[in-house]
Amino acid sequence: MSYKVVFVGAQANEQTPNVAVYSLDPLGRVKEKIAVASEGKLDLSRVEAAVIALAPDVANMVDLDPENLVTLRLADQLPVWNLTYARNSALRGIVC
Repeated sequence: MSYKVVFVGAQANEQTPNVAVYSLDPLGRVKEKIAVASEGKLDLSRVEAAVIALAPDVANMVDLDPENLVTLRLADQLPVWNLTYARNSALRGIVC
């Protein structure tokens, strides 16, 4: 499933970084890039990692500052994101 990437508080004309999803090793270090946002959406359908990190899309992962990684456990987040997505889709259908 694809998820829309939203930067809360960002203005319409404000430039935001392109986001990538990275897998982590057992020590929490970035292992590999597994998805990149395209047209403001992240496709997580083929992500198999249990724990991921969201961070700016960089060419060299060594450039990532561990302090700037948003680390998430997908088993905890996906149900919440799917519920939010379902509610927003239903709301858009009513408004339209």
